[in-house]
Amino acid sequence: MNGWRENPDLAQAPDEIKGIIIKISEGCSIDEDFDRHLENAIAQRVPIGVYCYTHARDASRASTEAATLIEKLNEYGDLDLSLGIWFDIEDGNVPSGKSPFEVAEIIMGFVNTITDYSHDIPVGIYSGYYCLTDQIDVDSLPDYVRIWVANYSSRNYWDEEHPDRQCTMWQYSESYPIGNDYYDVEEWYDE
Repeated sequence: MNGWRENPDLAQAPDEIKGIIIKISEGCSIDEDFDRHLENAIAQRVPIGVYCYTHARDASRASTEAATLIEKLNEYGDLDLSLGIWFDIEDGNVPSGKSPFEVAEIIMGFVNTITDYSHDIPVGIYSGYYCLTDQIDVDSLPDYVRIWVANYSSRNYWDEEHPDRQCTMWQYSESYPIGNDYYDVEEWYDE
């Protein structure tokens, strides 16, 4: 859920909503609507995850972005993040001039800071199918780094083409109606 969205009444969804992943930050700036969205999700008793839309150009900056996120999460004490913490790296924010391996190193700067914070919270990357296949050396990421792939299609091409590195979540549409607005919709695969 992005900051510009209203608080959806999940009871208006055509199907049961089984969780919400909320934008907590962009780079080192906390999203101004994060608290409102988090409180709405807590009130509606759905599982929660958070994501950071990165501006990192190196692993050190990615680690700083993770630290910013952690500092904000600490304001909420023992928050259940069963849907994980995600590093959003897409075509528009992949640093230019970096090799796929160097991009994976940036990702690990974020991931390592999160896992130092907690080994109990799932951590992963969100990216589009083409970015995952062309701009990120996914094979160099440890298996515990989960993958959330955006691939607007009737088929999950990532899983078909990567049987040994399946995604945890597949975003297949941005047209899911809740009330008078449309939202991204994903399939979460139980592990």
